[in-house]
Amino acid sequence: MNLILANAYQIKHLPGRKTDTLDSVWIAEVCLKNPISPSRILPEASRDLRSLTRARESLVKVRTYLKNQVHQELEAASIKLTSVLSDVFGKTGRHIVEGLLGGRKLEEILDTLPSKRIKARKEEIRATLQSNLSQEQAFLIRSSLEFD
Repeated sequence: MNLILANAYQIKHLPGRKTDTLDSVWIAEVCLKNPISPSRILPEASRDLRSLTRARESLVKVRTYLKNQVHQELEAASIKLTSVLSDVFGKTGRHIVEGLLGGRKLEEILDTLPSKRIKARKEEIRATLQSNLSQEQAFLIRSSLEFD
């Protein structure tokens, strides 16, 4: 007996009647006439790599979604860090956001900036941080950052 693993997409798009009771007979007749090519079964290593690639793609999408949530909450609080920093999730950006979430004073956050290049732009950063985060916004940002 020759067993064919057929692609369901290919079977579905063949003309003919397809009901639950007649499916097996109809597919057997189609196979005898040989218009169905067997599906390719990848080696196990390729299947594993494909599975890992799909999982990574899903995780990247989730991470991007969470980062966008943080950006939205910061914008809603009128904190425009993106106008001063190229990456809010870089070392300096995370330092500022963590300081805001921790309830630290603005001057303390600015005095302890990790980047000398950014320290020179203190006044620009101060201007973007004039608004305060509400407890709800801080909670949402903290929640999103936990998964980042």
